[in-house]
Amino acid sequence: MSLPKKLVIGTRNYKVQEVKDLKNPIGQNAYGTHTFDNLNIKIDKSIDKNLKPLILFHEVLHGLMCSCEVELDYEKEEHVVKNLTHGLVKFMQDNPAFIKSLLKR
Repeated sequence: MSLPKKLVIGTRNYKVQEVKDLKNPIGQNAYGTHTFDNLNIKIDKSIDKNLKPLILFHEVLHGLMCSCEVELDYEKEEHVVKNLTHGLVKFMQDNPAFIKSLLKR
């Protein structure tokens, strides 16, 4: 799956980019980053293509937290987002009919 170039998160339009040698806000190597100030999500090019959608979803959750004005320190937010990412993806995989019903307009 190729990643989308743009995503709407809340009321904001984000640009999605794949880049090399990605670092998180505290200077550590990262698979993905979310920047609210410039509405940018970056995914490291070198990660396995099968993981990229999961990493992108993780960064989308960071965007939703900002959009909903949930304010946590870096480590707490990362903990919450990491656990929600895995929990929500598993829920969606286990309940495709319910997810499909949500997407009907």
